[in-house]
Amino acid sequence: MSPWLAIPLMVACNVGSAVAFGPGHARRATSYTLAALTAVPPFFVQTAPLLLAILALGALLPALRILDLRSDRRAHAAAVRIWFFLSPFDVRRATRAPPGFAAGQLLAALGFSVLFAGCITLLVRHPVAEGDAPAWVARWLLGAVAMYSMADAAARWVDLGYAAIGVRIPPIHDNPILSRSLAEFWGARWNRSVHGVLEQHCFRPFARRRHAVAGIFAAFVGSAVLHAWLVHLPLRDLRMTALMGGFFLVQGVLVLLERRLGVLRWRASAGRAWTFGWMVLTTPMFVEPMARLIAP
Repeated sequence: MSPWLAIPLMVACNVGSAVAFGPGHARRATSYTLAALTAVPPFFVQTAPLLLAILALGALLPALRILDLRSDRRAHAAAVRIWFFLSPFDVRRATRAPPGFAAGQLLAALGFSVLFAGCITLLVRHPVAEGDAPAWVARWLLGAVAMYSMADAAARWVDLGYAAIGVRIPPIHDNPILSRSLAEFWGARWNRSVHGVLEQHCFRPFARRRHAVAGIFAAFVGSAVLHAWLVHLPLRDLRMTALMGGFFLVQGVLVLLERRLGVLRWRASAGRAWTFGWMVLTTPMFVEPMARLIAP
């Protein structure tokens, strides 16, 4: 199937799921069915791995949005639900603001975009030979910079785009590199939209029963499953799928370990060294699958 056929089909199912969602068994059943149908086309698309990964993300969105709306006691108009279902970020808390944007935000977005483009260009132009350990280390470090730059640039461009039309959304990133612990990195600074989903549907059900530790690990299990899906569908490589899923499971273990060690009570410099060190050591598990998506 061509992606140009799959994309309209997925958008149509996604919009239909958003419109149908509401009180009543018939509306819920229709919404769930259309959400499930959104996930079908990517299995039959043959295209570049990165585009297929984006389609895999699109296949997940309606299911995640339905979970969010089921636990949301507020009623949302159909237009808001459609916007919510089509956006990879939680827009329910968007507010109106005077149109405009900060020049510093624009410069940062441009800078991270250039850095990402430069890193990806180097990755594409310099493939690594099997057994060349220094080259592999360089590849993973370069990939880590590329992934961080891509995420930060994307978050800033989204903020700028909404600000330009007079809409303010909650921050997606909050300078993750300044984190003093892995818990702070994942829980407060990195991709706060995804964190909100995992907190709501993985952590809180355990926390309400006073099983916070189980809730923390459940959130990382949920993240591992989501990211493994985004890698496995386009690459169909069990090693890359295991690496990506394993990365988040390892992060969950490390977050629980740092709770026992009291990392948050350490000096800020020691906490940042702990966080940066573990991210560098584990980053190949995340970077290699992502690098094969972007620069196969």
